[in-house]
Amino acid sequence: MTAGLLTAWLNLIGSWQQDRWSDGGAKGQVATWSFNGGASWGQTPQPFTECAQPFYRTRVLQYERTSDPWQSIGPDGTAYAVSLPLDGDFVRNGLGTAISHDGGRTWVNQQDVDPLLARTDTLNPADDKQSVTADPANAGWAYVVWDRLLDFFPPCPAAATRQAARTAHNAPTQAKRSAPAVGAPAATPCPNVFTGPAYFSRTSDGGRTWETPRQIVSTGPNEQTIGNQIVIDRHSGVLYDFFNFIDATGRDNIEMVSSTDMGTHRSAPKYVQRLATTAELRACFCGVVYPGDETRPLRTGDIIPEPAIDPNTGQLYVIWQDGRRNGFQNDMLLASTSTRGGQPGSWSAPTFVNPPNDRAAFTLAIAVNAKGQVGVTYYDFTPPLTRPDVLLTDTWFTATSGVGLDFGPRKLIGGPFNMEAAPNARGFFVGDYQNLAALVPALDRESGDQQQNGQSGSDGGGGGEPSSDFVSMFVMTNCANTGCTAHGTLDGSSVGPDSTDAFSTRNSAPSGIEKGT
Repeated sequence: MTAGLLTAWLNLIGSWQQDRWSDGGAKGQVATWSFNGGASWGQTPQPFTECAQPFYRTRVLQYERTSDPWQSIGPDGTAYAVSLPLDGDFVRNGLGTAISHDGGRTWVNQQDVDPLLARTDTLNPADDKQSVTADPANAGWAYVVWDRLLDFFPPCPAAATRQAARTAHNAPTQAKRSAPAVGAPAATPCPNVFTGPAYFSRTSDGGRTWETPRQIVSTGPNEQTIGNQIVIDRHSGVLYDFFNFIDATGRDNIEMVSSTDMGTHRSAPKYVQRLATTAELRACFCGVVYPGDETRPLRTGDIIPEPAIDPNTGQLYVIWQDGRRNGFQNDMLLASTSTRGGQPGSWSAPTFVNPPNDRAAFTLAIAVNAKGQVGVTYYDFTPPLTRPDVLLTDTWFTATSGVGLDFGPRKLIGGPFNMEAAPNARGFFVGDYQNLAALVPALDRESGDQQQNGQSGSDGGGGGEPSSDFVSMFVMTNCANTGCTAHGTLDGSSVGPDSTDAFSTRNSAPSGIEKGT
């Protein structure tokens, strides 16, 4: 499952996959919304799959499944939602968008921005890991970025040096599909060779129309981008797109491109940090496993870097999973920051986020509040291992005392829950990413003064204590023992759909602008 959280004034919007299949995608995507700081919630199916049709008078997107929900709220209150709709044979797929003008209660103007028809033998082209970011300073503008997996056609390069399964974060292996051979191009792609460039689209009219997708990061044979996310400097207007660039050997690197003209042009890619996830070393391509047992993998955000930006200064942050600090037994969390717009050589040495004695730390979220404090949420295995069918997992929040990466004491915000009760989609799965929203000042529409979005009496999180200026949303299973189970298979074969429950925790009155997942 995935879940997201957005804030604008006192309005919260979250989303998740509902009824997940083990081999990819879910029956539907659901938005949840609150207008009282999270004290109560409503729910609305979003118009991205056929199962949402009974809730809509207009025609929803006619897909069987969807994945990777993500939202962002603009300065005028318009909420932008994106999804990854697909059919169960993984041939027809696209990129869905919709907007809400009433805080997430209703969604309109659903569109397929990038309709694709994949080959039945390779399942490419296919979109993956899209995200949307509303421009915090320009109402009506929003940006979507994603990677597109493409077949590589002759002239063919040398033999592949990397398994194609390494790229298939959402898609199944072809051996498990038996789709009818319809619509496949006549040309034959190079065997075991693919490419995965980054694509971009934007709207300037509040989501009524979206530009034709265009490539913004190119890739060569068996190279790929994944996890593209945009953060924006609200003062300078610079857009920064962070992503994982996976080279042909399977090595992961965090890179970024930037734009000074709202995405019309962009810089060349710049190296940020090495993303040395343990997934590079394991046959399961997984960064986290049941401690000491690689036959029981987890599916986590191991190859997805998470960026954030200080709303006042533009200081950039990035955080990721990495196995170097514990001998690649399991991933931990590292973070880095730049005060010079991410220029080469400006990134700080990686800093530990979680306690160094953790058995694992994974699937993180990061945000920066109006005081410059950095907040992070993540899962870990703090509770002791008591029996092989129970993997107790906690959800934690930590924050810095101010600008920088001096993370202080952490706070338990969820759990313990049994990770082995999660759906098994090539590993126990509660999402590739979760979300954290932070207090961000907003302009008063009449006076032009900065307001704290109804926030008063905040404790500020000084001295490294978890700040009250953050609101988190994450997914857990609904039991801490063997009293509940979910279906699924480690090899990704379909036995779904399965469900989990989404939980939210409120650390403060919500405000600001932040991404969803």
